[in-house]
Order: sequence, then C-alpha cells, then structure tokens
Amino acid sequence: MNPMVKIIESVAEQTGLEIYDIIKIIDNEFYDFTLNGWKIENKNITIPYQKNMKLENGYLNYEINWKEFLEDFDLGLIEENKRIGIDFSSPNIAKPMHIGHLRSTLIGWSLMNLGKKFENEMIGFNYLGDVGTQFGKLIYAYELWGNEEELKKDPIKHLLKLYIKFHKESNEEMEDKAREINKELENGNPRYVKIWKEIRELSLNEFNEIYKIFGIKFDVIDGESNYVNEAKKISKKLLDEGIAKKREDESIKYGDITLIKSDGSTLYFSRDLAAAISRFKNYKLNKLIYVVANEQNFHFKKLFEILNKLKIKDVHQVSFGLVNLESGKISTREGRIVLLKDLIKKINEKLDNMNLTKNSIIFWMLKSNEKKDITFRWEDLLSTEGKTGVYISYAYARASKLKLEHEFNYIQPNEIERKLIRKISFYPIILIKSWTSLSPHILANYLYELSNIFNEFYEKCPIIKEKEEVRNFRLSIVDLFLKVMEDGMKILGMIPIKNM
Repeated sequence: MNPMVKIIESVAEQTGLEIYDIIKIIDNEFYDFTLNGWKIENKNITIPYQKNMKLENGYLNYEINWKEFLEDFDLGLIEENKRIGIDFSSPNIAKPMHIGHLRSTLIGWSLMNLGKKFENEMIGFNYLGDVGTQFGKLIYAYELWGNEEELKKDPIKHLLKLYIKFHKESNEEMEDKAREINKELENGNPRYVKIWKEIRELSLNEFNEIYKIFGIKFDVIDGESNYVNEAKKISKKLLDEGIAKKREDESIKYGDITLIKSDGSTLYFSRDLAAAISRFKNYKLNKLIYVVANEQNFHFKKLFEILNKLKIKDVHQVSFGLVNLESGKISTREGRIVLLKDLIKKINEKLDNMNLTKNSIIFWMLKSNEKKDITFRWEDLLSTEGKTGVYISYAYARASKLKLEHEFNYIQPNEIERKLIRKISFYPIILIKSWTSLSPHILANYLYELSNIFNEFYEKCPIIKEKEEVRNFRLSIVDLFLKVMEDGMKILGMIPIKNM
C-alpha cells in the first residue's frame, strides 16, 4: 500500500472520519503534511513516517521522515471492489464525430481507467443514438437526394450533407413525412429498416476508426433501438403503479415528461429509462455513471427521480460543458463543426508524431473543469509551453533520458528536491480526489504542476556530474517522477513517450 494511503488511513482510524472526508481537509503547501485542525477534535494525532508535529494557528503541521517514506513508496490504493457501469461517448449514428463528441469520450475513458485503479470492475457502455425523428428525416432525405456511390465512398460526409440539406429545405409537409417514416421504422417497416441498418453499420465503422486511434474500448455497444419494446413495457408499468399518467391524446407522461407519444411511439427518455433498468438487472451493477453534457441536466434529474422510485439509487451524472468554436456554438445542422478526422490529421502534420498528437488532444480536452464550456483554438493544442499535452510529454521524455542504473541512496533533500518529493507523495490523494468527485481534470492539472516542478528540479539540480551519493539520490527521485507520470498519463489515456 502507498505510504500516503497509510497516513490517511491512520488519521481516519484516530479521528473516526471517513477517508474521503480526510482528503478534503489536507493541505501541503507549507509543510510535508498538514491537517486542518479546526475540523478535527483530537489534536493528538500521530501519523506513519512522522518525524515531528507542530500545532500552529489551528493547523497540525507534520514533518515526514522521507527516507522511510521513499523506501516504502508504491502505487497501491484503497480497494473498492465494486461493479460500476459508465455510459460515455454515445454518438448519434449518421453524424460525424466532431470535437464535441470527444469530450464525453475522453472523460468517460479516463474515469474507466481511474475506477480500475481502485480495483473496481468497470463496464463501459456506448449507447448509440440510433432511433428517433432525426432518422425519419435522414431516411426521407436519402430517398429523395441520396447517392449510393457517394454513400459508399464517404458515408458520413454524404449523410451529413443530406441532413444539412433537409434542414435548409424542410417545410411542414416534409416534417410530417419524417415523423411518419420514424413511426414506420419503429414498427419494423422492412424498407426503412434496411436503409437504417446500412446507415448504422457505416456509422459504427467510422466511429471505430476514432476509438482505435485513442485506444478506447467498450464492453457493451448497443443503442436506443434495442430498448423500444422495453420502453413501452416500463411506461405501462409506471402507468399501472400510478407513477405516470395517461393523457386525453393517449400519450403517457411523468409530469411534463412524455414517455409514450400519442401515436404510440417511444421517446429517448423512456428508452433511456429502459436501458438503465436493464443494465442494473443484466450486469448486476453497484453503480451507474453517465458522462453527458450540461444540457442534459434536467433530463437526468428526472430520469434519476423515476429510477429512485423504482429502488435504483446509485446513479450519477458527470455533466460537462460545451466545446465551442471561436465562431460560436457547434451546430451539425449548419455544418459548423471540426471533424475529428480532420483535427487529428492537421495536428499530426504540425507535430509529426501520432502519439504526441493524441497526447495534445487528450490533455487539452481534460485539463479544464468538466462542467465549464471550452473554446477550441489550434494554438492551445500545439504549444510546447504552458498547460499543454506537448509540454507534459516533453517533461516525461526529458526525465526518461535519466533512467540510469543506480542504487537508492538517501541524503537530506534540499528545498527543490523536497518540493518535488512532496508533490510526488500526494499522487494517491489526487487519485482519490479525482475518483470521488469524478473529475479527471484534477489529475490532469496535477500532472502539469508536477511537470513544472520537475523541470525546475532538472534545471537547478545537476545529476550526471554530481558525486555518487547525490547522483543516486536524484536518480531515485527521477524514477519516482517517471513512475507517477506514466501511471497518471495512462489513466488519462495519454501515451508516455520516451524519445522525442
């Protein structure tokens, strides 16, 4: 077990506080380890690796025996051993994946990796938007303007062109026809099902190209279309139990939320409800997490409300802000998007290193607080300075060149060495904070801060030309830095690059 985890567990045992509460009252800016004494009744707390403790202005300030701490250092964490599902990415078929889709995808993947660090069994769900009125519109547009040759050559771009054309030229008659096609599709009309299946397969092939580039894998890939019948059954059950009500037009509603339309067709709310119930039942989940945009907050508030009434309580939403362009909000209908295939190609042309390209994109996407909107600018992904994936990758590569044979030799650390050791020591706390708050940006920013401190250490603490005991000690610190950076980068989905 990691020595910092031992310290936290010791504090928990002496105070009666939960481990996850203790990490909220830790400060490490001025001493090796500091507890906020104002929030702890018992001030006589001793911790593992303690050299001495001083109570000052209400704070419990500890000096740590770094020799013992470093000798025990590993990456072991607290084990949870739960079965947790994460619903992420979930693009709509027939639409290209753009930078907006990537935010859900990368947040979800990093949480999958983070959850595994705590010995959880993580199950990733990719829940495709593959049914709804938009497909009635698309099928109508394809039958009217589609070109089979263009579809096979570049399916997603051709379908996007048709989708944009429909919205530019649509009128009331076209909208009615699209709704009629969608109803026929739900009822299994062979003509429309054939077109829909072809579109779905072509879309999945395109999505899988992107997932493969970033090394992202899902345990379950399904779509809303799999839950149409279940959505009708669960809506009837809610009606029978008095949770939902039937309206005069024959629609079924939960408050203002429509579960079944007056024509008997389902909506994405009732399909989402059926999918959630199915996942808990079929996969025996302890918890289910959805990575979805802030715009869906009300939808999931109501969804969780119904699930709670059905005794399904451990459901959570990781809400994230929009990815905007400098020209404004992304709009597929208006064609105002940056396609992922184009993004990857252009950045790789500049960086000439695919792994560095991936690191650049991933870090840019994950460094901001998930709930905030972010604006896409090319320079934010390409800069070698500042808070970028390129900067972090260079720090790791620089340290990798110092991976040399040595024996552990402890000396009293100077101020810069101590600063780096202390930052490294808090890695487990960062992981706990990231996981309990479901916030990968906490880890991303930690890796940037750690890289900054390492670069200062690299510039001010020579290694190769120092005498043996100093060289060995500093090489040991470099090894710990590499171990933490490699682990943290892999959690985020980044590639530790040794040679650049």
